[in-house]
Amino acid sequence: MAEETKISRSLTVKDIGIVLDDKDTISTTARPIPRRDEIKNIQLDSTVISYDFGINNIKFSYNNATSVSGIISKFITIENCDYVTLITSLKEQSKDEQYSLEFYLLDNNKEVPILSYNQTQVLYEKLFYNLETRFKINKNYQITIHEKTKDGLVLYNTYANYDEYLAGINSLNNILKEKSKELVISYVPFDAKRIKPIDNRIAVKLIKRIYFGKNPVKIDNIIVNAHGGKLNWKI
Repeated sequence: MAEETKISRSLTVKDIGIVLDDKDTISTTARPIPRRDEIKNIQLDSTVISYDFGINNIKFSYNNATSVSGIISKFITIENCDYVTLITSLKEQSKDEQYSLEFYLLDNNKEVPILSYNQTQVLYEKLFYNLETRFKINKNYQITIHEKTKDGLVLYNTYANYDEYLAGINSLNNILKEKSKELVISYVPFDAKRIKPIDNRIAVKLIKRIYFGKNPVKIDNIIVNAHGGKLNWKI
C-alpha cells in the first residue's frame, strides 16, 4: 500500500541552470495494514519493505548554467532502517552530451557518496590532485581515463585492472598538479549502493559537471528507498 503526499513548492536556480518544478512527491511504501477482522493481537509488528521520497522533473538547462552546478533536496525523516538506496531516471549518454552526475546523502552533517542502484559504474568522475575517487574501486574491472577537450572527452588511457591504475597514478597526479589537463575517470565501484544512515533525517545532494553538449539534461525523478526496520501498529 502506498501513500503519496504532494509537496507544493517551486525552486528555480537559473544562475546554475537548474529548474525544479512543483510536482515533488513523498511516497511511503510498506506492507499493507490488514483488515481489523484479520487482527488477532492488540499490537501488530511488521517488517518494513521500504519507504521512499522522491524529487521529480529536474532539468539542467545550459542557457545560464556554469560547467558545475548542483542542488540539495529538503530533509526528510526516515525513522529507523537497515540501509538506504537511491534510484534515478538516468539515460544513456551519447557522444553529443557528456557529463557526470554525483549523488550524496547528507547525513549527520556529513556528505556520503552513493551510486544510483540502476547504475553499474561511475561515469566520468572528475579527478583531483592527491584525492582518492569518491568510491573504492573494484580491483577486477577495467578503468578508463578521459581528457576534457573543446571537442568533448577524448580517451587518455585504459587500465586493465586496479593494479595497473595504481602503477600509473603518480603520472596522473603530476598532470593534475600542473593543471595541464582536466582528467575524468570511469570505473566499477565497490560497495557503493547501500548506506546505513546515522541520523534519522537525510537529504540528497546532486552535483552536475558538464564536459560537452548543448542539449538540456533532464532527470525525471530521484527516489531514496529506506529498507528494513519495523513499524508498530497499535489497534
